[in-house]
Amino acid sequence: MNIKNLRKEINDNKQLLTAMGIYINELEDRLKKNGYMSERIMQLRTKHNLQNENNQYMQIAYSYHTNFDLLMSVVAFYYKESPEEIKGKCRKQRFVVPRHMFSYLVKQYMPNMVLTDIGSYLGGRDHSSVIHGQQSIEAFLGFDKKTKRDYAAIVQLLNEIAANNNDIAYLETNAYLEAV
Repeated sequence: MNIKNLRKEINDNKQLLTAMGIYINELEDRLKKNGYMSERIMQLRTKHNLQNENNQYMQIAYSYHTNFDLLMSVVAFYYKESPEEIKGKCRKQRFVVPRHMFSYLVKQYMPNMVLTDIGSYLGGRDHSSVIHGQQSIEAFLGFDKKTKRDYAAIVQLLNEIAANNNDIAYLETNAYLEAV
């Protein structure tokens, strides 16, 4: 196995573990709503080594609850388009690619989200349009370097926002601009 394949596998595993961390956090919230005891949740966290909030794979799950607006803001910021244009009816590539990327990110970060909800957020699109967008990005990630670079950069932006208390305005600050 060469280094390039090894790095790809490591990156894929990091993304999977981050998504699992978000899913674990969602499950814990549901347990709490159903009256499950906090002490028992902490015992399970300790048993499975999830009690440390500095666990890099749980960082996103602890620091914010991903929502449509946050994902759309990051996608719009990255592609330098307005959220309204991305959600609009225009089928130009400069709007379609961010729309598809948004759909794919929702699938990754909010796996229990209903396709019709995603479609209605994207300007009243059908669930099949959402599936097509997700599958398109998934396919392009397999061979297209630009799509891989875009996805990695957007995930990095999400992690930076998570590290800065969910403040999307952080992307406009001098601290971020100097780091880039």
